[in-house]
Amino acid sequence: MLGEYRISGRRASEIAASVERGVGSGDLAPGHVLPPMRELAARLEVNPNTVAAA
Repeated sequence: MLGEYRISGRRASEIAASVERGVGSGDLAPGHVLPPMRELAARLEVNPNTVAAA
């Protein structure tokens, strides 16, 4: 889904900033489908609520 781009962060603000960097750099195109919240939370080892807040 994400190709080579890796979303990172432990806090909601860090995760949101990571997604914003990906969009800004063109690695995540507008309309790109991100993984489901629970899947992304598992990858980042954070609570799904943290991903939802991002």
